Amino acid sequence: MLTGKWKPLIVYSLLLGPKRYGELKRAVAEASDNVLVQQLKELHRFSTEVLPPRSNPPSYRIT
Repeated sequence: MLTGKWKPLIVYSLLLGPKRYGELKRAVAEASDNVLVQQLKELHRFSTEVLPPRSNPPSYRIT
């Protein structure tokens, strides 16, 4: 699940609290938008822990 260059950084960032997409992008600034979106989708698909944004303002979080 946490294989890859960016997933551990994404999860670490989310462990510190819910993050909006822009905040996650700053946390993994070297990753392209496409890569970040793909990594978030994979984390959500293979785990129920990373939830897509549903709040207002939208934010990702780990449950």
